[in-house]
Amino acid sequence: MPRGGGNYYNFTKIRDAIDSVGAKVNVIGVVLECGFPRQTRGTDWFVSVRIIDETHQDPGLSVNIFTDRNECPRILSVGDIIQFQRVTKCIWFVGANYFSFVREMKGGEDFNLVCKIIHIHEGAGNEWMAFVWDGTDAPPADILQKLEDEMKHPLPLHLEPFPLPGDTLCSSFPAVGTVLRVISQDLENDNLRLLKTGEWVKLVNLLCEVHAGIWRCVLTPFTKLRYTPKEDRLKFERKRLFNERLAQSPESLMQMPFGGFPSPQVTEVDDSDDDHAIFLTLMDVVASSEVPASFKCVVRVIAAFPWQAADFLFPAGTDRIRLTLEDSTARIHAFLYAEDGVKFFGGQPSVEALEIKRNALLGVRVNNDGVQDDTRRNPPWLPEDNKLQRVQWRGDSALQDGADAGIDLVGGYYDAGDNLKLGFPMAFTITMLSWSTIEMVSQLQAKQELTNALLAIKWGTDYLIKAHPQPDVLYGQVGQSNSDHGCWQRPEDMTTPRTSFKIDAQHPGSDLAAETAAAFAASSIAFKNSDSQYSSTLLMHAKQLFDFARDHPGLYQDSIPYAGKSYSSSGYHDEMLWAAAWLHRATNEKPYLDYVEQAQDIGGTRYAFSWDDKYLGAQLLVAMLVLEGKVDNAGKWAEYRSHAEEFICSCIQKGSTNRKRTPGGLLSFAQWDNIQCVATATFATIVYSNYLAAKNASLNCAVGNANPFDLVTFVKAQVDYILGSNPKNMSYMVGYGANYPNRIHHRGASIISIKQDPTPVTCGGGYTWCHSNAPNPNVLDGAVVGPDKNDGFSDDRGNFELGEPTTYNIGPLVGVFAYFA
Repeated sequence: MPRGGGNYYNFTKIRDAIDSVGAKVNVIGVVLECGFPRQTRGTDWFVSVRIIDETHQDPGLSVNIFTDRNECPRILSVGDIIQFQRVTKCIWFVGANYFSFVREMKGGEDFNLVCKIIHIHEGAGNEWMAFVWDGTDAPPADILQKLEDEMKHPLPLHLEPFPLPGDTLCSSFPAVGTVLRVISQDLENDNLRLLKTGEWVKLVNLLCEVHAGIWRCVLTPFTKLRYTPKEDRLKFERKRLFNERLAQSPESLMQMPFGGFPSPQVTEVDDSDDDHAIFLTLMDVVASSEVPASFKCVVRVIAAFPWQAADFLFPAGTDRIRLTLEDSTARIHAFLYAEDGVKFFGGQPSVEALEIKRNALLGVRVNNDGVQDDTRRNPPWLPEDNKLQRVQWRGDSALQDGADAGIDLVGGYYDAGDNLKLGFPMAFTITMLSWSTIEMVSQLQAKQELTNALLAIKWGTDYLIKAHPQPDVLYGQVGQSNSDHGCWQRPEDMTTPRTSFKIDAQHPGSDLAAETAAAFAASSIAFKNSDSQYSSTLLMHAKQLFDFARDHPGLYQDSIPYAGKSYSSSGYHDEMLWAAAWLHRATNEKPYLDYVEQAQDIGGTRYAFSWDDKYLGAQLLVAMLVLEGKVDNAGKWAEYRSHAEEFICSCIQKGSTNRKRTPGGLLSFAQWDNIQCVATATFATIVYSNYLAAKNASLNCAVGNANPFDLVTFVKAQVDYILGSNPKNMSYMVGYGANYPNRIHHRGASIISIKQDPTPVTCGGGYTWCHSNAPNPNVLDGAVVGPDKNDGFSDDRGNFELGEPTTYNIGPLVGVFAYFA
C-alpha cells in the first residue's frame, strides 16, 4: 500500500470506517474471510478480504484490493491480523450464507461447506489437491460412461494421478463419510496452501461437479475461505451429527454408510457365511492393514470387465470378471473367479439371464423394444443378502419398470396376490407401517425387529421417491389390470405390459398425492432418530405432494382409469386431512394444523378405517393432540376427538351403534377382505389405549366408561382370534401355528420358486399351479387373511375375496402384534 500523509499511523475503528463514505482511512483487523488472488481482465490482480475488530464483529468489513501480483497480501491463514492504509469505498458486508452438507451437493451448482481438512496433496507439476470431510455421505452420482468404454477408458478408482500412500489413508482418512477432493480452477495452485491439515474451515462458493462418476469441488475465482473459530456452532453441529450417526446405528451396522442404510440391503463381499461378520466401508478395506477375514459391505457395481455378458464365462465356462465397486467412501476392484462367480450369479445361468443380471447391477435401462441405454446409469445398491432377505424363494422381478416413461420405477411392493404396483394402496401400507413403527418403537427394538421394520418402510419409500421425480408429477401405477389379471405367473417371469401411469398438474389426483404425502411424512418421523438425512428427504417430498394435492384437486382414477378397476377412490378430502395431520406431527408447523382445523368436512363418526377411508386416522391423530394438551378440548378439536372415541366405543361394543361381530367374536365390516378393517380398528384401539393410559384417562362411551385395560383386552381377543382361537381353530396368519391357510390367492407363492426351477412359467401355463389342489409350494410367512361374517373360510386359491393377502393388512398389524410381543 502506498504510504503518504501525516495520518499513516492513525487507525480508524471498523465501526467508524463504515460511516466514512468516500474518505481514506487506515484500518486494522482480524481476517475473517479471504478470497483467492485472481487476475483481472487487465494486468492487475484482485483479492477480497473481510475483517473484523472489537467494534464490529458481525458481519464484518469487506476490503477489495487491486494491485500487482507481488503486492497481494500474503495471508497465511484466516485469523491473521492485517492492516490497511488509505482505504476508500469501504464495503459493509451484508447478509449471511447458508452452509450445506456434503450430502446436499448438486452437480454444476455453487455451495458453501463447513468441513475438516483431511489431507493436502501436492502432485507432479505443483498440482495441489485438498481432501475435505464433514461426516456425511455424498449422494450417488450418475455414471456417464457406456459399458464398452471400460475396455479402453476404465473408470478410475480415484481422481488423484497416483494413489495416496497406505499410511496416509490409514492415519488421516475417516472410514465413514465421503472425503471430497478439492482442486483449483483458473487459480494458482498454491492457493491451497491456505488450507491447513486437521483444521475445520468454511469454504464459500465452491463449485460442485462430477468427474468420472466421482464428486469433487472446485475453487473458483469467487471462492472464499472463512475463519472458523474453535467454538464455532456449525463445526460442533457437524461433529455432533456424526457422533449421533454412529451412536444411533445398530451395533452390527456401525460402519455401514448412511448412503446405504437401511435399504441398500446387505451383500457379503467375502465367501463366509459368518452371521457375526461386521459391516465395513470400502475405506476400511483400502486403508486398514488388518481387514477381518469375514466382513460385509454395501456397494454399487459401476463397471464390469469384460462388459459383454457372453464373455463372463471365459475360458471354458469359468467365471472371470472384474467388477468396479463403490460406496460413499471409496472405489475398489473386486474379482469374481470360478466358484465365486457361480455363487454370485446363483449358478451358471444362460447368457440372456446373465445380461439381465448385468443390466440390473450396472443400472442399464432397457425399453419395451429391448433396446439398451447405458449412456447415463445410476447403478442400484446391491440386492439384499440372504441374512436380511427372509423370503428365500423370491428373486428379482420387474427390473425394467418405468422404462416406457424414461424413469426408474424399479422396487416397491405389489399390492396383493397379483403383479401390479399400485401407488394408492402402497402409500397407505407405508403410512400404516410407519405409524406402527413410531408407536411401538420400543417393543420392536426389544425384539430386535426395528431394523427389519425400517428396511420394509424404506423399500417402499425408496420407490415412492423415484415415483415423484418432480413436485407436480407422481407415478401411481405400473402394469395394466386387465392383462395382469389375465395371467398367472411368477413376478420373475412376467410377460405382461408394464405400462407406467402418472398424475400431474393437468391430470390431477389429490387422493393419491395426499396419501403419498402422508406416507412420506409418517416415514420421516420413523427415520428421524436413525437417519436424519433420509428423514429430511422424505419430509421434502411430503410437503411438495401436499401442495400438489391441494393446488390441483381431483380424483386420481379420472387421470389413471386403470386404477379405478382395482382401487377406486371415494373422495380425496379424507386423504387431505390425513396428510395435513401427519405433516403437522412431522413438522409441528402451524399451517398444517390450521388446515385440519379449518376443514369443513371432518368425516363424522366413521364406519371403518381403510385404504379408501382415512377420516378415522386423521381424527385419531387429532384426539391424541387433545390428550397431550397440544390443542384445546373444545370446538373443532373436540369434534375430532368425539368421532374417534365413538368409533372405538362402537368396536368394543359400548357405543350408541356397535360394529357387527362374527359368532366367534371377530369384528365384521366387509364381505371383501374384512381382515383389513379389523387390522386398522385394532391398531387404532391399541394405540389410543396407550395415550389414555399415559394421561390416566378413560373413554366415556354411550353405555359406560372404558379404561385402557378394557381396550387392550378387546384387542387381545381379536389377535387371539386371528392366530387360532376361533371356531375353525385356524391361524389366519400364514406360517404361524400348525393349521394355517395353505392355498392363499398369491401368484408367487403358488408356483414353484424360480430358485428351484428357473424354467419360465408362461402367462397361461401358470394356471396349472393356480388350479392345483396341492398346497402352495412357497410359504408366504406373515401374510394375513380372514374368515367371512359367519366364521367360515374356504382354503382355495379361487377365494380371492377373503384369501388374497394384501400389504395394507400387515402394516397396522405390525404395531398390534408388536404390542403383545
